[in-house]
Amino acid sequence: MDMSAEIARIFAISAPVAKAEAVRLLKAELDAGRYSHASHLDLPIRPGRPEKPVLAAPKDVPRRRITRGADGRIALIHAIAHIELNAIDLALDMCVRFQAEHLPFD
Repeated sequence: MDMSAEIARIFAISAPVAKAEAVRLLKAELDAGRYSHASHLDLPIRPGRPEKPVLAAPKDVPRRRITRGADGRIALIHAIAHIELNAIDLALDMCVRFQAEHLPFD
């Protein structure tokens, strides 16, 4: 079964926790053999994102320093959360964008 429609649905999810849970379920279903392939699909330019906080260009956001203490830990966790959310969307995008390149399904 083709998993492209499910990838598109997950890509559009705006709630980060729901998106991560949906990817975990997709992986479990893939491991269980429910999906056999993904077809090429042009996803929207921007993935789903929450309405708040409002997205801002990096130049418009005060620079945070990852230092010792509570503020540093908050900055670090915030940075990791952004990196991981983007990694989810990049992985979903790659699953459907590069099918013509005959990349291994796994």
